[in-house]
Amino acid sequence: ATAASLFFLFGQVGLSFGPLVGGALLQGFGARGVMLLTLVAVPVALNAVYRMHWRARLPSADLQSGTSTMPVASGSFRTGKWILAAFVVMVMLRTVPQITLITFLPKLFHDRGYSPAAYGLIASLFMAGSALGTLSGGFLADRWGRRKTILWTLIAAVAPMYYCSLVRGPVLYPVVFLAGLFNGGSHAVIVVIAQALLPHRRALASGLTLGFMYGSGAFGSYLYGLAADVYPLSAVLQTNGMLCLLAALLSLTLPRDTISGPTAVVSSG
Repeated sequence: ATAASLFFLFGQVGLSFGPLVGGALLQGFGARGVMLLTLVAVPVALNAVYRMHWRARLPSADLQSGTSTMPVASGSFRTGKWILAAFVVMVMLRTVPQITLITFLPKLFHDRGYSPAAYGLIASLFMAGSALGTLSGGFLADRWGRRKTILWTLIAAVAPMYYCSLVRGPVLYPVVFLAGLFNGGSHAVIVVIAQALLPHRRALASGLTLGFMYGSGAFGSYLYGLAADVYPLSAVLQTNGMLCLLAALLSLTLPRDTISGPTAVVSSG
């Protein structure tokens, strides 16, 4: 979980800087100013293609082999279909608040008269909290247990998720940061649990889980947009607190963790 959290940390740090820079460009140069980010993205993409296609060569034996060379912890996830279904719903309920909040925070504060730089800063604070939460959650999961980490970080996310669309003034900034911090605490842990479900297909498990996270978040944003055409956007975003609470309750269906030394093994009890 710690290794996974370090991996996600750098991506989410980038996401936290994006709204801040984008808001400044939008305010200074208008909508066309955001296109300046493309100039930065193109060399990064070309470098990635070069390193992955021309320089990265995986051994053919590993590609053809149907097994993984990584060790599998004894007692890792022996679950039934209902526990798996509960896990899927939990992932969806945990992810929808994160994606919808980062989607609609700029709209919410634009309607309240904030400048692009100001609501860009607010969105950046949310993602910065999420990045720190992802890192902290990985360390906690390896020392405290995966289920406990998911449960208590989601419970802690309920209040800031509920109030971040309501509060005004200086208190807004720490509330938004805490919403990202506690919601992000379970991100890397969920991916690690998914890898335990498919111990010989860990890359597939990671891809399926992340794809489902972003897909469910996108679908949730669509539904929230429809609701916001009928009800006040701030009231619609308040439901994120309830979704975090439901996700926390569903995390109780996960197998218990057995902590032995610095490692955590998921038992079937």
